[in-house]
Amino acid sequence: MYRKRNGNTQPNAGRAACVVSVNTATIHIAAAIQTPAVVLYAQTNPQHTPWKSPYVLLPFSVTRELRSKNPIIRHVADRLYHEEIPFPEPDRVVDAVKQLLNFTDTDLALACVAARVFSINR
Repeated sequence: MYRKRNGNTQPNAGRAACVVSVNTATIHIAAAIQTPAVVLYAQTNPQHTPWKSPYVLLPFSVTRELRSKNPIIRHVADRLYHEEIPFPEPDRVVDAVKQLLNFTDTDLALACVAARVFSINR
């Protein structure tokens, strides 16, 4: 999603086949330009999910101290988030990417090799 150029980190979502990130500006940029996204979604604010773009949402619980201090958002979150959900395992994230891109295991392995070769040759 980001690359270093001349010492600066620049967004690169337009060239990405898929973006994997926590729910931050990175995901919102990907959604805006229709780049498929796997969202590692901390259950802190139920209204912030990508709209009208391909995505897989992988929610996980956060401690009460890390939740929004906004009383309205906290009230809604308390009503919606009852079960404790662990952080997504790496296999679940890979499965979500494969789902978004309609990849098989072989396709994914080839894409990873190609991406590695591309990054070495840059």
